[in-house]
Amino acid sequence: MNSPVRQKQTCGILTEFVSFLADPYVKVYLLAAGKRVKKKKTSVRKGTLNPVFNEAVSFDIAMDALNSVDLLLSVMHENEIIGCVPIGAHATGKELSHWREVRTANKPIAHWHSLQDPKKFF
Repeated sequence: MNSPVRQKQTCGILTEFVSFLADPYVKVYLLAAGKRVKKKKTSVRKGTLNPVFNEAVSFDIAMDALNSVDLLLSVMHENEIIGCVPIGAHATGKELSHWREVRTANKPIAHWHSLQDPKKFF
């Protein structure tokens, strides 16, 4: 039996990362054993440093795999990574708490997360 995992992305002010009006979007990677196995992306938000992505992204994941997979959310501008947020079984802190909520909820769960340096993930 597969379980859809839905993630609602929101992104705060990007001025810490870029000094120009960006056209950001989010790539969401499904990671298994640390490897990217699937990818989805949101639509682009044109000319903003304060985008809100009120979109749901779904992956079909077997229930028994939920304890071992992760999502990597990468905020992008013109194919350049601005910052990342890992959410999943191997995350820590707020990101792990968010993952636990997503796993047990029957609806999208929105949280604000701080972007991290993409060099930690790529």
